[in-house]
Amino acid sequence: MNLLQNPLNPILWTARRSEHDVISLYNYLSGLMRIITKDYCLNFGYWNKGINSPREAQRRLCSLIADVSDLYSARTVLDIGSGFSVPAIYWKSLFDSLNIVCVDVNLRQLKFGVSLQDDLKEKKITFPLSKDNTKESKSSLELKLPHSEDAEKLSFVNATSTALPFADNSVDRIIALESAQHFRPLSEFFMESNRVLEKNGIFVTAMPVIHNQECLVGNNIFSEVISIMSSFLKLGVLSFTWMSEHYDLDHIKSQIGNAGFRSKEIELIGSQVYEPLSKYYIQNREKIQNAILKEYPSHIEKILYKSISKMNELSEKRVIDYAIIRADK
Repeated sequence: MNLLQNPLNPILWTARRSEHDVISLYNYLSGLMRIITKDYCLNFGYWNKGINSPREAQRRLCSLIADVSDLYSARTVLDIGSGFSVPAIYWKSLFDSLNIVCVDVNLRQLKFGVSLQDDLKEKKITFPLSKDNTKESKSSLELKLPHSEDAEKLSFVNATSTALPFADNSVDRIIALESAQHFRPLSEFFMESNRVLEKNGIFVTAMPVIHNQECLVGNNIFSEVISIMSSFLKLGVLSFTWMSEHYDLDHIKSQIGNAGFRSKEIELIGSQVYEPLSKYYIQNREKIQNAILKEYPSHIEKILYKSISKMNELSEKRVIDYAIIRADK
């Protein structure tokens, strides 16, 4: 059924959050991110010094993940929850000899990644670099993709994160850039990642987290209700509009350890993620709103605005954060 014929669909998808619901929600709402960022890179971005736009922030986050993952020394990378594959294409532009496999349960987005890669190669489209304070950078800096005609392309695999179709000890890097918060159960994803990674392999995930959130164990209705009420009291509107599970940082660290990993590095960068993005949206709301209303009903933008405002508030209070976690096998 077309969404416009049933406007309750986004509410149902958000409430249930099954794998199919997450796919449907992303297919519908990913256009919002494209309108805001003018790109297909589905992440909040890293707004450190010199960043003035969402697109620059997203590229900077991809660069940060490349550094944390030591991609310069990697051979084979699984990008789990690759979305439209823009981060993978960007990493490939930096490390052309790298073998990158984009893994996503969303076949529609994987197909888009295939076509985008072909378009980038044929039309020699470039990625803009972030600007710094030099005179040279005041012009439009660009990073050309160093692909040659016979360069190895990305690989694309349609699979779920909790049943990875790869052999034991077969890759040396696994990255989940702003995707693991959707994986259920998260513990199985960590176990699968440990199985697939070779000895001394590196696992890196970047995801929204909550501080001091009570994690209830159990599958009964009572536990579910208490968990929902607790989440609502802490997050307000974000408990419904965040398209993900709401994981406590300590819970994530515990699950990673239980999967057999050695935690090596944790960076909390929420103040350089949520707050500048929120301020950018609020300052440019009128222009963004006009663009959104060309593709979405007005209530979607109103909910988005309330969510972004709440996100800024909770980030300032350090209720929510954004974690980049590296663990070694």
